[in-house]
Amino acid sequence: MQGELLADLLRYRNVDAPHVVAHDYGGAVSLRAHLVHGARYASLALVDVVALRP
Repeated sequence: MQGELLADLLRYRNVDAPHVVAHDYGGAVSLRAHLVHGARYASLALVDVVALRP
């Protein structure tokens, strides 16, 4: 749900391709927004993320 909300927020605010820095759980959210919901990023920096279950 959070990935969808992030993608919707970027569209609502007319943000075309932001630079995104994602940390911890935000890594999974930003990846899902991009890969599943079509969010576009100019760049994406993933820092100490939790993207997969152990």
